[in-house]
Parts: sequence; structure tokens; C-alpha cells
Amino acid sequence: MAVVSEPEKNRCCDLEKEMVMIRTALPAAFFIGTFLIGCDRTSERTDRKTGTHDATSEKTDSEAGIYTDTRNGYFMFLPPRGWTPQTYDDPRTKVAFSHPTAPGVLIRFIVREAPGETFDGMVHEDRQVASEMRTRGVSCEVRKNDVYGMACSEVYGQFPNDSGTMMLRKFLTCGLHFNIQYSAPSKTLFDRYLDEATRSLETITVLKVSGRDVAKAKEQQIANRVRLAKLTAQWVSIEEGKRILREARKEFPESNLIEVALKEMEDR
Repeated sequence: MAVVSEPEKNRCCDLEKEMVMIRTALPAAFFIGTFLIGCDRTSERTDRKTGTHDATSEKTDSEAGIYTDTRNGYFMFLPPRGWTPQTYDDPRTKVAFSHPTAPGVLIRFIVREAPGETFDGMVHEDRQVASEMRTRGVSCEVRKNDVYGMACSEVYGQFPNDSGTMMLRKFLTCGLHFNIQYSAPSKTLFDRYLDEATRSLETITVLKVSGRDVAKAKEQQIANRVRLAKLTAQWVSIEEGKRILREARKEFPESNLIEVALKEMEDR
């Protein structure tokens, strides 16, 4: 079990009132996209083949050293020995650790500001995702569990024809949303390295509460919505992806990132 240390703990549960989002019911494609943000397996695999991966390699302090979030300083943990870190050009904290000898076996973190979000709402969305994914041939289940010393939504999925197995662990703490993925290209590889991955994840330590930076939270939410739309366009349909971007444009009308992504999608 991880020890979670959070400075200024008494202020931890305060929510940024000015950034509380009005959560509305969206079609299944939205929830699929939310799920896929955590298990972005196809796009990552394609990028590796073409050499256009949007991640860059990064070294830890030592071969088995503690990794500290270099983007936003949200957390630190001890990665498995030899697993290579890669960071992404993303305002959220997004970092993956790849197994040194088993391609496709990885641990990925996506951590962002989460003003106004609730655990029950997250679990509800995850269960809707799992239900939809099962209709698409993915064996998927959601469990509420106590992991890392806090309430956690665990999502397990196995893709058809043994084309991939993944585990998502999602939790909220101090105004932050943690989405942690362990995945492998086959069930055999998933099981082989599961203990190594989970032992490593038990060392997660939260370093600070949400910075209460409204601009940063907004930037992360926009990036999250654009990524969601792109994955939905890939996995569901381009029309659903465009719909998500149009909805995002209403919420963030000044965002150039949303406009560019929508134009690219409309030009396909």
C-alpha cells in the first residue's frame, strides 16, 4: 500500500469554485473516449511503427531511481528497474514507462486538475464505458476498490483475439484526477509482468495538492477534450469526434486548439 503524503493537507479537499464544471449526460461515444484516453493502445502502436510517436525519452536519476513528475510536480514513484520513461507534449502530466525487453508492455500515468469531479461520478462513467465496450467485443469490468490508501475505480479489459489486456486504476485526490494504466499486447505478457508493475505502483506518493491554477486547469481540460475527440474519431466515428469538439467549443469558445482539431477532422 502506498504512503500518500500531501502538503497542506487541511486544504486538500477544497474545490476551486470558479472552475466547477457542469457535467451533462453525453452519448456513449463520450464515455468510450474517456475510457480510451486511459488505454490509448492503437494510436500508440501506430505511432511507433511510423516513427512519429509524440513522446520523448527521458532518464531517471539512476537505473532504479525515483521518478518525479517533471511536468507539474504532482507525484513521484519508483518505476520498475530498467523501464524507460517517455514524456509527452501535453499540459497534463502524461508519462509512460516501457518494459526494456517486452515491446508493448507499459505503465502510463495521466494526471490532471479535476475541479468539481467526484468519485461516484467517475465510477458511473467507467461502468457506462465498460457496458459499451462489451458490446464491441471487449471483455471489460469495473471494480470499486481501496488502492493506494484511497477509493479507486479499477477497470479491467481484454481485447478480442488476445490483442491486448489492460488495467486502469483511477482515483481522485486533492483536486487531481489520476488515471494509471498497466497494459500488455497479450494476456500472457500482462500476467508475466503484473506483479512487477503493481509493486512499483504501490510506491506512488502525491507531492502536492492541486495548484489552484485556474488557467492550468482550463488548459488541461481542453487538452483532455481534444484527445478524447481524436480517440473517439478513431475508435467510433469521425462524426462523433466532431460532435465532441463542437460541444467543447461551446464550453471553451476562445480555444484555438479546439478550432484547429475540428478543422483537421472536417478536412478528412
